[in-house]
Parts: sequence; C-alpha cells; structure tokens
Amino acid sequence: MDDLVTEGPKQSSSSGVHAPALPDKGVPPYPGSISSQQMSVGCPPGYYCYHHPYPYPYSYVPPRSFMDRYASMSPREAWWRSIKWGVGESILALVLIFVLYYTVSLIPMLVAGLNYRNISVFAYVLLMCPLLAASAYFIAHRKGQGLKELGLRSISLKREIGWGTLGGLLALIGNVGLFYILWLIYYLATGERLINPQMNVLKSQSGMMLVLYILSIVVFAPIFEELFFRGVLYPPLRNKLGRTQGMVLLAFIFAFLHFQLSGLLSLFMVGLIITFLYDETGSLYPSIIAHAINNTVVLITMLLLG
Repeated sequence: MDDLVTEGPKQSSSSGVHAPALPDKGVPPYPGSISSQQMSVGCPPGYYCYHHPYPYPYSYVPPRSFMDRYASMSPREAWWRSIKWGVGESILALVLIFVLYYTVSLIPMLVAGLNYRNISVFAYVLLMCPLLAASAYFIAHRKGQGLKELGLRSISLKREIGWGTLGGLLALIGNVGLFYILWLIYYLATGERLINPQMNVLKSQSGMMLVLYILSIVVFAPIFEELFFRGVLYPPLRNKLGRTQGMVLLAFIFAFLHFQLSGLLSLFMVGLIITFLYDETGSLYPSIIAHAINNTVVLITMLLLG
C-alpha cells in the first residue's frame, strides 16, 4: 500500500507562505475517504490528511484507533456507550408521568373529597406503572433498541439471585441504619419520635386496599421503578457525567421523587447501592431482586411495629 503515497515536498499556499515539510511515507485512510491528490502529499503513519485553507494547507486527525469511540474501551464500557437515547427525553418522560400521576390522584380528592391515599395506590398500580413501562419501551424503540438495552437480559439465575440477595441486604442495612441514625438525632433534638410516613399510609389501609398496597410495594415498585430509573435514566446519565457522578445523581433523583423528607438519606443509599448493582452486572434482574428484598423486609418491619 505504500506505493499509493509518494514523497511529499514542502507545500505552499497561493500567498507564498510555506508549510512545514511533511513526512516521506504514510498509510492510506479508509478506502474512498480521501482523494489521490491529498494522499500524494504524504501522511504520518496511521493518520489521514485533510486539506485545509491558508495558512496550513494540510492538517492531521488522530489515528484510526483514536477515531473509533469503542477501540480502547472494555466490552462492558462499550456496551454502556452503545445506549443511544439521551438524558433530556428520559427526564421529560419522567416529569410528564409524575405530573399525570399527581393530577389523577389529587383531582378526585379536591373535587369529590375522595380518600387521597386510596386513590394514589390505584393510580400508582393502574397508571404510573404502565406509563413507566410504556415510556421505557418507546424511548428505546424509537432509537432502534429494545429490552436488552433496557437491562432486561439474563446473566444466569445463580448470579442474578446471588447479586440480588447481596445487594438487597446491603441496601437494607444502609436504609434501616441511616433511618434510625436520623431517628435518634431527631429524638435527641426534639424529644419526639420520627415516624416513617409509609407507616401512616399502611395503617389507613384494610381489606383489598391493604393487599393492593402491599403488592405495589413488594412487586410493582421493584419491577417498574427499576425498569425506568435504572434501565432508562441511568445509562444516559452515566454516558454524560461518568460512572460515579451518574450513580450519585440518579440515587438523589430516586430518593427525591419518593417525597419522603425523613427517608431521603436512606432512600438515597438504597438507590446508590442498587444502581451500583446494575452497573456491575449489566442486568436489571439483580436490581429488581435487591429492591424487592429491601421493600419486603421494611414492610414486614412496619407491619410488626404497627
């Protein structure tokens, strides 16, 4: 291939300004991406010549290995970078879903005086969860991607259960530990006990509403929240901000959108651990299992204490 590139003498522009001498030999670029006239000036090995106007008639771009965005990445990193949807569309979908959810939950209470807690449980199961799933599918599908890119890919049942159980226990320790540290600080400062707001919701339910509420915490929340928060929102945040910053920001968004001031720190820890789990495995199944374990144990604790 060397015979395609000839020795390159000094090049001069029409104004008489001389460019530096170019190397004797070079390598041709991708087939068809450069003209024979451009190749005739000679290029550094592994580089491509591109013609530019005065004062430098030719400039160079990095070698092929640097131009390829995946060339120096590990397979796992290349997989994360292959996710095509962005942060903006993911945040927009999340905002619209929450606006619709609270609109549907609040209007019947304000207009007809219906019980907000009962309506919110129905709205969560029948409206928010389907919207989270539909939005996730639509965002991925419009970019030509699917369930695998959303994290719904199996890594092996043994690893999924193992990682999920470990993550669930760690999330539980962080969740309960931080909550009771905050509880102790609040009690020493005010002399009053800090109450988990979910406890009041749980006490207000009975019969079929109690069953639906339990299912929403133990089954629906782990599946649909993981699908959107980790499956949709985390990859573009990771690609834009980096691994650590993406995890931290997503954990904060996850905690904030639960609207529980007393549980903000503990929910942040849960979100951080579960996001780390997804990043390490590349599969949502361990995250779903960890989320379900955390929610189930917390729910059982509230039932026993209540």
